[in-house]
Amino acid sequence: MYAWDVKKVSNKISIYKQESAGKGSVLVSIPKRVVKSAVRRNEIRRKTKEIFRKNKTLSDGYYFLVKFEIDCDPEVGEFINYLKDV
Repeated sequence: MYAWDVKKVSNKISIYKQESAGKGSVLVSIPKRVVKSAVRRNEIRRKTKEIFRKNKTLSDGYYFLVKFEIDCDPEVGEFINYLKDV
């Protein structure tokens, strides 16, 4: 019931997925030890949420937790390929 499915999209990003009864949501985790600047962390978070928002039909019905392991810009292609497999 509370289990999360984990998939490493790349060596820098992991996505955890769990089914939801409603429309779901996207959580983005960027540790402070990975990206020191709050401005940069918020920029990455906004870009990631925008990718999921634009592909809403593919991500409905799930909770997603996106975890960044290094400082990088989210790549649209990686996320879209992942969402097509969901």
